[in-house]
Amino acid sequence: MVELIEVSSALSQFGGDPQKSASLASFLGFHPIQSPEDQLAGPQLGNLKLFFVQRSDWFGVKELYRIGSYDAKTGTVGLWIAVLSEWGKRSTDRDRPRRRVARALVEQVSDARSIVILVPNELQRSYRQEAEFVMPRVAGAVGKSSDSGAAVTSVRALVDLNTPNRFHRDLLRKLALQPGMPLLDVSLRWQQVFSVERVTTRFYQEYIKVRDRMADALLLHNKDHSVIGKWKEEEAKAWSTRQMGRMLFLWFLQSKQWLGEPHAQGPKDYLIGLWKKRQQSPIPEYYRGLLVPLFFEGMSNSAPGEAIRDLLGYTPYLNGGLFRENRLEDEVGRGGEVSLPDDIFDPDTDPNQPHTVLSLLGGYRFTTRESTPDDQSVDPDPELLGRVFENLYQGDARHDTGTYYTPREIVQYMCRQALDGYLRDQTGATQETLDWLRKQVTEKEDCLQPLPPELEERLISALELVRVCDPAVGSGAFLIGMMQEMIMIRRGIEYTKREYVHDEEQL
Repeated sequence: MVELIEVSSALSQFGGDPQKSASLASFLGFHPIQSPEDQLAGPQLGNLKLFFVQRSDWFGVKELYRIGSYDAKTGTVGLWIAVLSEWGKRSTDRDRPRRRVARALVEQVSDARSIVILVPNELQRSYRQEAEFVMPRVAGAVGKSSDSGAAVTSVRALVDLNTPNRFHRDLLRKLALQPGMPLLDVSLRWQQVFSVERVTTRFYQEYIKVRDRMADALLLHNKDHSVIGKWKEEEAKAWSTRQMGRMLFLWFLQSKQWLGEPHAQGPKDYLIGLWKKRQQSPIPEYYRGLLVPLFFEGMSNSAPGEAIRDLLGYTPYLNGGLFRENRLEDEVGRGGEVSLPDDIFDPDTDPNQPHTVLSLLGGYRFTTRESTPDDQSVDPDPELLGRVFENLYQGDARHDTGTYYTPREIVQYMCRQALDGYLRDQTGATQETLDWLRKQVTEKEDCLQPLPPELEERLISALELVRVCDPAVGSGAFLIGMMQEMIMIRRGIEYTKREYVHDEEQL
């Protein structure tokens, strides 16, 4: 617990300022560099500076500092800070500087391993109190590669510097280096900490514990219910799984600010806000008084009444099956109302106590952007919904329903191969051209080189007319993967003509 307090204090003192990074560097096990210097400043052009100065905008990197060092005997480990010219509203706005810095730290510096912290510039820090912790990786390698042509990828976590959540505090604690660690141990430790698979497994295990706790409470508090009173553990878990799935889905909608106010202006803590007003609801209970109306009158109704709007605020109608009662819930409904104690949801529980629904979800920073194999986030993304759904089906049930998760790398490979074959056939474009267009999205060349107008027109037309079908669609991983590939080609076309393409543009 003391370590978690220390990391919160170090992040607060840091505040995104490279000159105030000593306490954070020390916490992470590095020897702090006093008064770190901007590696991109000054008249002398070294290899590192040349790597960025190829473009007039320096690839969006304003300043670059080495703030900490660690001697791993067979090589040094560096802690870096990159100050960005523009932070942007979305992580996609940082794609190109993130990739450029990752490549620079792999190819241009002497450190065998590095972590880089992306921060807003000094004018933006007052209202963007956050930073991205990024680990550069060489594809297929644990250590650093000397092959400058090797693919460099990255894994990241977006951390609130003022109020870091439970997961981020724990992540930074585990990142901290211990005296005497050899380079291989540093590499393996960081790979484990930034492993998306491990984070997903951890979240799923915590999720299941909360689900089981809800199932136990359901049976205990509804013994007199004509239906639930006869249930065994299996039925209670099935019912609780559906409620937890709804809460998880709503947590993502909350991250998009789609709840509470129209036009994506709602609060990012909408569900916590409902918790705080539970005593003022007609039924002073979080589940019966607020969640049941939210599920079945707010989210499942295209025109909820004025009373529901007053109680819940704006709720989008998604016309999906998640917020409709299934067979099991219909049966329960005929037997009367269901009650769940508030302590199953309480977000203000002791960290040393079992998680509740809101403390579990509040312990992570959810992102609504799908990761790709080249640029992954350890913060839960929408793909987590599919993984949780798959893992909840075990043994024969998973086999009978075909509920299997396909890794991102395989999804990307299959979607890219299918789309490239289609585009080559329909437009006459070469594979080299398609690969070049993708490169423009991440590391655009300094000189604009528009495509021949006829080829551009054929590519855009082919992307608009393509029809994609996934007969075995489950969580939609392949459809999302194909959409990502199509958008990347379309953005690549725009980048051959313009210096910057806004993330929200409709392409």
